[in-house]
Amino acid sequence: MKIGFIFLKFPVNQISNIARITGMMDAGHEVHIFAGSGSHTPDHSLITRYDLISRTSYYNPPKKFAAAFVILMDLIRKPVATARRMLRCFRKSWFPRHVRIVIKGLFNLNIQKTRIVRQPFLKSYFLLKTFEPRKDFDAFIVFCGPVGMKTLFLKLLHPGTKFLTVFVGYDFSSRIRILGERYYDELFRLSDGIIGKSNYSTETLLALRCPENKLFLNRNGLYFDDFPVSKPDKGAPAVIKFICVARLVEKKGHFLLVRAFSKLCESFDNAELHIAGDGP
Repeated sequence: MKIGFIFLKFPVNQISNIARITGMMDAGHEVHIFAGSGSHTPDHSLITRYDLISRTSYYNPPKKFAAAFVILMDLIRKPVATARRMLRCFRKSWFPRHVRIVIKGLFNLNIQKTRIVRQPFLKSYFLLKTFEPRKDFDAFIVFCGPVGMKTLFLKLLHPGTKFLTVFVGYDFSSRIRILGERYYDELFRLSDGIIGKSNYSTETLLALRCPENKLFLNRNGLYFDDFPVSKPDKGAPAVIKFICVARLVEKKGHFLLVRAFSKLCESFDNAELHIAGDGP
């Protein structure tokens, strides 16, 4: 299969997402990566080992004058195809952008409303320019709900290609608080698959009206060889230390961790749990 992975930025610092890409490559699939921009994330060994940067194309437009020059050259070289692409950019159904409007009035009234507007023309044009030729892909796997919304036009542009969206965390929590529970209705309707990484995420997506027959659970995976286990030099350690590094928010599961650790302490009175992180 030929699979396109779509990110907001690449490289990413989530090793599990990189492992999803390299896992597909290990299985013999042809992979290409699309991203809005690069990032300053330090390269992980997997990125270097699999030469992932050479497989990456970026779809965000260049600066305005450079973008205008590219479009002008496209008009000269392929006037009909470019004109058709420019007309497609004005389809609100292809390039929606949800805007949250907050009106604060007298007596501390807080009136909130979500409306749909078109994506900026340049962003739409370069998204189309990047993805129009990609008819030969068998599937697009998109990371995070908002990027899925931005690239949902691919399902209309290439209806025979499978379109799957992986939800990562903020997209079904803080984004929903801002834009409302119906924000992903169109994404759920047109996608061939919606992927959650945990039981909590799949339960939340079901509550947001994701069709159960389109919802899949795909937990994070790791290359265990990259995390060798160190054994104590002499016998059992005097203290068994555990550490959890994560943001101190409910969805990270600290309450579940503490309850589980309390059960461990019933059998091991020399265990310590260290939690590191900051707030939202």
